Amino acid sequence: RYLLLPMSSGAQQQRQAPEEPWRAQWASLSKEVSWLGFDMDHTLVQYHIPNLYKLIHKMMVDNLVQQGFPRSVFDVAFDPSLVGKGLILDLDTGDLIEVDSDGIVTSARHGTSHILSPKEIDQRYGRHRQWGYFELLEKQQRHPNFAAFLTHFDVPVQHVCSLLVDYYDKMTWHRYDFWPKVMKGFIDNFTASLFRDNKGAFFPELQKNPKLYIIPRPRVLSWLQTLKNTQKNRAPDNGASTKGTAIPGEGKEKGE
Repeated sequence: RYLLLPMSSGAQQQRQAPEEPWRAQWASLSKEVSWLGFDMDHTLVQYHIPNLYKLIHKMMVDNLVQQGFPRSVFDVAFDPSLVGKGLILDLDTGDLIEVDSDGIVTSARHGTSHILSPKEIDQRYGRHRQWGYFELLEKQQRHPNFAAFLTHFDVPVQHVCSLLVDYYDKMTWHRYDFWPKVMKGFIDNFTASLFRDNKGAFFPELQKNPKLYIIPRPRVLSWLQTLKNTQKNRAPDNGASTKGTAIPGEGKEKGE
């Protein structure tokens, strides 16, 4: 049996709902379940999003400079108004696009400043504006010609990509082939083992200045201590193995 319980999302952390109802509901289940599983980021751990965005942006810029891009490409302050969850980088066109639930391109921006007009969108994506990779996106399949920004850990990199598009246009390079280097930046800094080894640019800074990036949650700590005292099995998750918040029961020792 699996019970999915609502949790306040990272996107709403600045106006968090009271935690008491969920804590009470979970406590009432303590005799019915054998394992409690939690998502770590933005569930157990909630972040100061503006500071987190700035850190990830700086981390990615430094990594791309190490890979050979001129630092002058990124000599622009991070602009949070240019990023948002759910946007897609179309590497065929260099556009950051927004699509609706039917895969229709509703808006697009090229680089950091050029907002495409309705006529330009029609010219780029056809009269019906049907985005060609939407079926792959729906199936959650990756493709080298697009990247979807869906979490608070990748959203700030949209600004970096927009700066790269501007740079490629300036150099008259018409093939936007920088995404593998961006992916290397993620791997170099977000691989789980780097937290244990205190390596990369992200985890060492997070551990050095936790109050700058992490919102204190003493009630959650107190509740986790209560679970520990009752010897309840717990499985915090950093996103590498399982997704969501699940409570498996009836003797099962592992959940999805």
